[in-house]
Amino acid sequence: SVNISTPRSGNPDELDMKVEVSEQPTGSFSVGAGFSNLENFVFTANVSKNNFLGLGYVMSLAANVSSSRQQGNLNIFDPYFLDSRWTLRVTGYSMSQQFIEDEYQRGGSMAVGRYLDQRDDWRLEFDYTGEDTGLNSIDAYKARLLGGELYRNGLTSTGGISLLVDKRNNRINATRGVYAVASANLSGGFRVNEDEIISVFGGDFNFVETKLNVRFYQPIIKSEKLIFRYNGTLGAIYSTDGSIIPYIHRYRAGGINSIRGYDWFTLGPSIRAYGY
Repeated sequence: SVNISTPRSGNPDELDMKVEVSEQPTGSFSVGAGFSNLENFVFTANVSKNNFLGLGYVMSLAANVSSSRQQGNLNIFDPYFLDSRWTLRVTGYSMSQQFIEDEYQRGGSMAVGRYLDQRDDWRLEFDYTGEDTGLNSIDAYKARLLGGELYRNGLTSTGGISLLVDKRNNRINATRGVYAVASANLSGGFRVNEDEIISVFGGDFNFVETKLNVRFYQPIIKSEKLIFRYNGTLGAIYSTDGSIIPYIHRYRAGGINSIRGYDWFTLGPSIRAYGY
């Protein structure tokens, strides 16, 4: 709540204005447990704070643990860095999962953005991500596939640029509007001739990825108690040095986070092995 009063001033030519603000709770905490036929027992925990340290930072900490997946991430976002129109985001994460393969991803990122309009609906963001990715174990047959390039581990060093547009009527519980993100990212570097590769960001992989995510909200009835929501993503990834895109970075679908009714990551290109 906000209460404004105008007490008498000691100077007859001046008016004092007193504003009393009662801030609503800015944090939340949740824990959950469940059981699924694929992951067995599942435990989740989330902590978020929209005014972290009293400085306006948005902080979130999440963990997801099951028999097949162990995942945690920390995100801190300053929407007005040093009281300016710049933004700053720092993220750290660790993930290990055992579905089709026993794989892992560990790393962090930093992003600096700038608002482009007066309503802060348009934002341009530059980011850098460094992560250690790969497989914990692989059998000898897969280790030799396609010259050993498909199933390989290494460091991924990526720089990118994103354009974010947020035209939702409510950024927490939207009932109408559009949210879109278009991004382009370069990992490592690129080949200039048969003998030379220019390394821009370093790392063990060289590829470029473009992606577009669009979320659309439209009320079906006037009371806005029934909302149509669409969330779609298009992406393309290309090698920049002539090598094969590694398994850990390839697009895979399946599971409750992408296509329900299919096991995790079972949809996508596959290699058949024939024994004699």
